[in-house]
Amino acid sequence: MKSNSGARPHNIEAEQSLLGAAMIQNDVIDRIRHTLKPDQFFDPLHARIFQAMIGRREQGQKSSPVLLKPAFEDDAAMIDIGGTSYLTRLAGSAVSIVDSPHYATQIRDLWVKR
Repeated sequence: MKSNSGARPHNIEAEQSLLGAAMIQNDVIDRIRHTLKPDQFFDPLHARIFQAMIGRREQGQKSSPVLLKPAFEDDAAMIDIGGTSYLTRLAGSAVSIVDSPHYATQIRDLWVKR
């Protein structure tokens, strides 16, 4: 959702699609990690998910909704949106893995505008 007048610029759908694409194809993280940092996400939960994915990638581990679930079972923001099934919804929202670098650039550019 892009901002309207007076709101802080953001695109939640781009964040969701990017995270979902990275869960489906973990090498997406390698392609975007130098473009986008966790603190550049508008949604703090998305930032924590991205940070967890980077950490797992650095340890040579995969990230998927099932593998990320234990890290977020007690996360208050995750619980507020219905629990860890949100991770599965993110993976389902991945429209195109090919577009991931564009999503990352847009998220970063919106962060700069904020």
